Amino acid sequence: MTCPRFAPFRPRRVAGRPRLSARLALLGAGLAGGLLAVPPAHAADAENLLRNGSAEAGTLVSPTGWDTTLSDLPTVRFAWDAGTAHGGGRSLYVLNTSDVIPLWHNWSQTLLGVNELGGKELTLRAWVKTGAVTGKAYLLLQAYRDTVLLEAAKAGMPRLQKRQEMNIKPVDDPQLELGWSRKQISGDHPEWTPLEVRLYIPPSTNVVIVRGGLLGIGEAWFDDFSLTPGPARPERPFPLGKNLLADPGFEGNLDEWDFSMPPVEGLRIRADAVAHSGLQACLIESQRRWRMEMWSHVFQVFNTRTLSGKRVRLSGWYKTQDLKNTFACFSVYATGMYGTFHPVVSNAWSGTSDWTFATYEIDIPANTYTVWVRAVLNTGAGKVWFDDLKFEVLGDSSRPAATSSAKKKAPGK
Repeated sequence: MTCPRFAPFRPRRVAGRPRLSARLALLGAGLAGGLLAVPPAHAADAENLLRNGSAEAGTLVSPTGWDTTLSDLPTVRFAWDAGTAHGGGRSLYVLNTSDVIPLWHNWSQTLLGVNELGGKELTLRAWVKTGAVTGKAYLLLQAYRDTVLLEAAKAGMPRLQKRQEMNIKPVDDPQLELGWSRKQISGDHPEWTPLEVRLYIPPSTNVVIVRGGLLGIGEAWFDDFSLTPGPARPERPFPLGKNLLADPGFEGNLDEWDFSMPPVEGLRIRADAVAHSGLQACLIESQRRWRMEMWSHVFQVFNTRTLSGKRVRLSGWYKTQDLKNTFACFSVYATGMYGTFHPVVSNAWSGTSDWTFATYEIDIPANTYTVWVRAVLNTGAGKVWFDDLKFEVLGDSSRPAATSSAKKKAPGK
């Protein structure tokens, strides 16, 4: 039984903005120049890899260089706000008034053909303010290896069309997610608040995506983005037996945890008072079973080379209720120079059970750059609680190398 990572909602064209094929055609004209999608906007801001990071330039209603997701939901609104700004006269704004369907609504920029960033560290900074938020505002920095997208840009066509033209089946899609770093804040922040995320860019990365957005109900403003490269900081090995997870007992506001959910009605990930210890646990609940297999995760990402070649253990407590024709499990997923590493999950849980302790051990292959540590529900009717999790390094791996596996779709949230 395998427990693959679900690919969440992907960005689409916003009404009133150019179609993707038109935007890619413009990007494709500069592919030979290296850093193509986002040339610096001002000489004084030469280190900023983002175009129009201050959101000041643009057409009548659209900020230059920025794109948005599209959900086709009437409860979501994007705006180029001339009434609120951290610096200058405008900011990027997103409003969401419903969380019936979980979606990540965000502004984004995509950098194509950025192979020269491999081996460096990127720092993404922005100023954020929020209002009436019951969800989370966030910054997200993602690194991919995606040759199909580059070829689509050269041809000025959508990625899916180019993949079909190249006769690449979904299971053979070469798109590979190599890095992921998110910083998120909950609640109201009426004053401008700085956010920062850092990400090591693995060799062979050729696409970097920057996002500022909102998950859940509320409104958020973003301004004065910057994306700057620098030398990669040295890493120290993790001590054996230490819990590497932040907020392992889910006692905080879950800002230390990331969520992955398919956009289906009635799906929730939240803190709950039914706990193994302390005051809270993490609850994943779904109201129905869907026709296709879909996955929901609460997870933390380790963008580090020091887990490469190590044996690790994920352990903790779970409780299930009415999991029928579905199951929950622990899972560890990794990406590296070899592609993806997704071992078979040897144990999974269904039905109804009281708090039960479980462990999951694997060997992380050599040449790994990113490790995803996940508590998972194979989305179907029922509930599963997770509490008091621990992720630790046990020692060196006995596994000499990894073999490439089928690539999973990369998140677009």
